[in-house]
Amino acid sequence: MVFDLDGTLIRGRTCCELIAAQIGRLERMRGFERCITKEEIAAARIEMRGWYSRYTESELCASLATAIEAPGLTNGLKRLRAAGVQIAIASITWSFAVGWFARRLGAQFHLGTELRPSGAVVHVWPEDKAVWLSDLATRLGVSRAETSRGGRYDERFANVARGGPRILSGNR
Repeated sequence: MVFDLDGTLIRGRTCCELIAAQIGRLERMRGFERCITKEEIAAARIEMRGWYSRYTESELCASLATAIEAPGLTNGLKRLRAAGVQIAIASITWSFAVGWFARRLGAQFHLGTELRPSGAVVHVWPEDKAVWLSDLATRLGVSRAETSRGGRYDERFANVARGGPRILSGNR
């Protein structure tokens, strides 16, 4: 099952806002959260790259421990894992933050925007999630017929544990 991160698995502040608050950039980050176009978002990510250059990934991720988890998240993921369901997180936010949550929540796979040691930014956009999910399904040997998409309260989530689709992409 594939989940989005900000607004789905965590509520309140986004990953970027949590990090920005820790490093004294929250007000600027709030402005970035209103960006709409790819060009605006890409420019915001380039500025954030500059902020992050003085910190290790561990230091940046320390603030993620204060994230507000969605109600029932821990129990829901526990039930899915007990039913043999693999968990993935696909987000446009930074891959180091997505990876941190993947490890914390026991997700086997994750996707996020990469900030490489060279300083290069490898962007993930909403449409990239579908391509990534398709590639993941292929790697796992899951056919398109065995995949489904559902929203936060979609009944199909409950059906996964009862032998429903093998890959379900969920967001709010």
